[in-house]
Amino acid sequence: PGCLSVAFLPCCWVSGLTELMESSPSMNGYGNNQENPALGSAGDFYLSPPIRSYADGIGALPVGPSPRLVSNMLGAQRLTAAKSSHTVAMLAWGQAVAHDVGDMHGNTSDPAPIEVPSCDAAFDEDCQGGQEISFLRGEYGINNYSAAREVVDYTSAFIDASWLYSADVERSGIG
Repeated sequence: PGCLSVAFLPCCWVSGLTELMESSPSMNGYGNNQENPALGSAGDFYLSPPIRSYADGIGALPVGPSPRLVSNMLGAQRLTAAKSSHTVAMLAWGQAVAHDVGDMHGNTSDPAPIEVPSCDAAFDEDCQGGQEISFLRGEYGINNYSAAREVVDYTSAFIDASWLYSADVERSGIG
């Protein structure tokens, strides 16, 4: 009685959906952990292992081979028969999950250029050497327990399709 239709849904269904949405977890992941409601929410630190590989234990970049050199070495590996059965769908799913659980904003005041190996096929074709790939370290805060640098995650740590609708009410257009 008195139930109007909106976009092919009866009004009573729409009000039921509204009640369901109001009782559902937030868009930014806040409240998914009852003991620590902010854990994994957008704007919190990335959830990561407690052991850091910072050179000084606090925030200095680790000493090691150039990330580009490592990338080139991994990319040069030959596929075996077992690996070749993987499909592009696996790559797409991996990308979807990666975008769903991590959104780091670059910190313009904290550049960390990546050294390019001499004669790199993409970045040093003329073999001049000394080339770099621009890279910004992520915006960060300081962990109150260890004084270590912690990168801020601007999406939730949950697989919830936030890459599709946003973890921010303003960006999503529904707020």
